[in-house]
Amino acid sequence: MADIRVVVVGPKFPGNIGAICRCMANFDVDDLWLVNPCEIDDEARNRAKHGNFILERAHIVSSMGEAVEGCFLVAGTSGVVTKGESNYARIPVPAREFAEGARGYGERIALVFGREDVGLLQAELNQCDVLIHVPTSDEYPILNLSHSVGIVLYEMFEAEMKRIRVPPADGREKALMFEKFRDLLDGIGYPSERRESTSVMFRRMMGRAIPTKYEYHTIMGVFGDAVKLIRGGGWKGSKRHRHEDGGAEAPRRLALDDFGDDAGPVGNEAGDVLRLARVHPGVQADDGLPLRGVELEHRLRHGGLDGLRDAAAVAV
Repeated sequence: MADIRVVVVGPKFPGNIGAICRCMANFDVDDLWLVNPCEIDDEARNRAKHGNFILERAHIVSSMGEAVEGCFLVAGTSGVVTKGESNYARIPVPAREFAEGARGYGERIALVFGREDVGLLQAELNQCDVLIHVPTSDEYPILNLSHSVGIVLYEMFEAEMKRIRVPPADGREKALMFEKFRDLLDGIGYPSERRESTSVMFRRMMGRAIPTKYEYHTIMGVFGDAVKLIRGGGWKGSKRHRHEDGGAEAPRRLALDDFGDDAGPVGNEAGDVLRLARVHPGVQADDGLPLRGVELEHRLRHGGLDGLRDAAAVAV
């Protein structure tokens, strides 16, 4: 099974801590970190049963950051399932789905559980790569803390018995991907007040996806091409066409020649998409990309050279 660390933030009842140790022993997990726990007394030791050795070796720290240090993937648990996409910080995946995606990992995964009454705070959720939850009844969705730990560990244990998936990206690669994403935000002049929330959203998305090494290298290629293009000075061939009365820019259709030398090799799909998308930087969608950027990408990815010519003829 993956190298799992159980992190419990602010547990209030000794009995729950002991029961968690017992569950961990059931599923061959022995690395327990407690963040600002209640006093550990005889009740905790009695409830731990044959998991007392885990309780005796538990690490007690004062912050979640200390508890997850050195972990490749930080998975927080939440009993609250958001009903909309805008609150991306609260979009969890089912524990079984997460366990199946994480099987075969060779690096440490932190499973983070919150307080019995309020769970994990927003600042703590923002430190997680992904949120997981145990599906329960809408009428009474909140599980006992130790029960939650037991169910999640069972899913991790059971998933390991299945066929191992394609090797995932490792911790070093993951860190480089996030660094490259920050470079991209910096390169496009992304608003500073939105960078933290957007970075958290990207981190969550990658946490849910758990990209393979092949997917990682593909993403890094896209980011690398984008940053090089942006920092290289942009377009030379595109000009604005305006009405004769000097009014707003008139809609027009583009020809492949408009891109000049900046069009680049057709085989570099990601670079071509971004180059096409920057022909008219004044036409912006909500996400900051040109309004027709999605259509350009679709045409390019599904049409090769013909798709590129077709995309170049799209009105922007």
